[in-house]
Amino acid sequence: MSRRLRLLGLPILLLGLLAGPATAVAAPSNAERALQAAEELLAPAAGTSSAGAPNRDATLILRKLARLMPRLHGSERRRAERIFARPDEKNDPQGDYFGAEATASPLCSDHFCVHWSAAGKHAPKAADSQPNGFPDYVEAVLSAATQSYAVENTNLGWAEAKPDGARGARNGRGGAGQVDIYLANLGKSLFGYATTDKGHSSRSEPGYLVLDNDYSGFGGAPVELMQVTMAHEYNHVLQFNYDGFQDTWMFESTATWVEEMVYPAINDYLRFTTPFSKLPFVPMAEPESAGAKIYGSGLWNHWLSATLGPATIRTAWEVGPAVRPRDFAVAAYDRAIALAGGGSFSRQFAAFAALTAEINANTVLPDAGLYKDVRRSGRLTRKTKKLRLNHTAYRLYKVNPAGSAKLTARIKRKTHAAIALVGRSGTATGGTTTIASAYLPKGGRATVQLPASAGAGGYERVTAVLINADGRVRGSSRYYTRDSRKVKARLK
Repeated sequence: MSRRLRLLGLPILLLGLLAGPATAVAAPSNAERALQAAEELLAPAAGTSSAGAPNRDATLILRKLARLMPRLHGSERRRAERIFARPDEKNDPQGDYFGAEATASPLCSDHFCVHWSAAGKHAPKAADSQPNGFPDYVEAVLSAATQSYAVENTNLGWAEAKPDGARGARNGRGGAGQVDIYLANLGKSLFGYATTDKGHSSRSEPGYLVLDNDYSGFGGAPVELMQVTMAHEYNHVLQFNYDGFQDTWMFESTATWVEEMVYPAINDYLRFTTPFSKLPFVPMAEPESAGAKIYGSGLWNHWLSATLGPATIRTAWEVGPAVRPRDFAVAAYDRAIALAGGGSFSRQFAAFAALTAEINANTVLPDAGLYKDVRRSGRLTRKTKKLRLNHTAYRLYKVNPAGSAKLTARIKRKTHAAIALVGRSGTATGGTTTIASAYLPKGGRATVQLPASAGAGGYERVTAVLINADGRVRGSSRYYTRDSRKVKARLK
């Protein structure tokens, strides 16, 4: 959490202290808030998010509750344990208990078992075109799981999910530690989620998945939505084995990246790149307060995957428990990037930020031409502009393409920072991009200048990019020490 967010709570704390014991009301603990958030999200009456889109937050909300559950006692502990009951166990308060399991359930492979209900609202459609006794939808789910395994485990080399032993075993099937997948009617509020069993709160744990039983009304082709949700949530189960205590934004940005790796033709992840494009000035390395940007930050993993290789992302998960601070995403990426020969997190973030100035003209990210243009914060001129930048954040400014092509900037010392001028010749989706940049490992002053455009008409657009690429924190507190850094910039 940034300094800015920490300070917002200070007046409230002071008011509570001044009120005295007669009027003071004990604030809910982190564990109590996690329980409340999980109950609200998984309640049978839960609706869509405020933006009207189905929610993808359940996995990390449940993971947080699992970590904090040892701090709950009495009725609160019992409520939390009910949340972690599997859908084939009585779990009415959360609405995904699906009743009697179908006679033919589960359908298993070497790595997965799909469970479904015999009847009622949680049962998938009974269509069985084979016919072989297994609903077509159940077979499609197992096929999507098999595809996810083939890409994530075989092609990308991720370690298999931690086995759960005989959990989920039924009818002589499912006792080999396969990942269990439960189908339930999740309404229109959740795509699906991955979670652990009750009492599992350590760094490395097995997990299971709950997916919707038809994906009707989710704003896309139902089978395709099931497929990318499978790829996304299965990656969370693999993450649980590596480092279940990792930062939220790394959990979600990685799982969103994997969607495209497993199903490159579906592109459902594009719906989450819009918040990223709208909020370049919001730190990428940010907790839940960043909202849907943490999913759109899958673009960061696409950058690393394309420039340093996809193993870089897997390595970041492997080293997460050993870096300092432990389970800290920036440190994990920094170590993985260094091992891949890419320098450091801050250098790669600076290069990535500059690239996004012409995000649709790049040849690195997988779907150039389909992204929203990244938001500009105004225009830069010869008059000095003063601003502040938080960690892992940047601002883009319009520059007159027919005017000066030289940028000078000063960024507060002791900051990993960068500046860039980005010129585009030609169209937004088919043009050529030229980048003049300077990396400032200790802050200070720098000047960059674009060369003359090779195009007959000069540059179509020029953008100045000012970047705080610093993600350092103090100790294990996650207190970012390079927030609100002063920046002065102007054209020369």
